[in-house]
Amino acid sequence: MSPNPLVLAGPNYREDVTRTARKRGPQPKIAQQLQQIEALPKAKQRAISQVLDSVIAAHQ
Repeated sequence: MSPNPLVLAGPNYREDVTRTARKRGPQPKIAQQLQQIEALPKAKQRAISQVLDSVIAAHQ
């Protein structure tokens, strides 16, 4: 049976999309930072997210 074409999310969905969407080469700095943030504990991720929300809101 073939996989459901409507199921897009998987454990590595974002990595798969960015890997196929770009050409090979070094990752942009923001992508590297996101990977580092994802490796942090959830509490630290939430703190970083709050800071980012504040910065984004201040610059819109």
